[in-house]
Amino acid sequence: MLADADSDGYAAATRPHNSSIKQRPARVAVVSRPEDIAPTLDEVAALARSSGTPLEIVPQATGHGAGAPVGKGAVLLDTSRLTDVSIDPESRVAMVGAGATWSAVNAAAEQHGLLGLAGSAPSVSVSGYTFGGGIGWLVRRDGLASGALRAVH
Repeated sequence: MLADADSDGYAAATRPHNSSIKQRPARVAVVSRPEDIAPTLDEVAALARSSGTPLEIVPQATGHGAGAPVGKGAVLLDTSRLTDVSIDPESRVAMVGAGATWSAVNAAAEQHGLLGLAGSAPSVSVSGYTFGGGIGWLVRRDGLASGALRAVH
């Protein structure tokens, strides 16, 4: 599951939306299903043990807010393929994968007359925006997306 610097998966994952940032991690871990995450983390731990060097895990979906370089002491966890979106119109709750973008969430929510607490860029991942403190058009009326977060699985 871990890709090294000469693979296509590595090249794709290390080109964040914010192209002013250089990303040259030790490896890239591309996960396609939530159940891939635990074995991937085990693989990262084994790599760290075998090299004798601790490795930071840096999750990234779109890289829209990539704000710091990612170097050889890290493994980039590419969550861009975790794009499932489910809307419960009764509870007015969206359940989304770590790679889902606001455009996907709002397209699904719109079918129920709902709208997510997105920012102005629909290509931003919900997870990065929410955990990164994103501020959108509805913040004054409805609060921050991070304030509406109910659970992380």
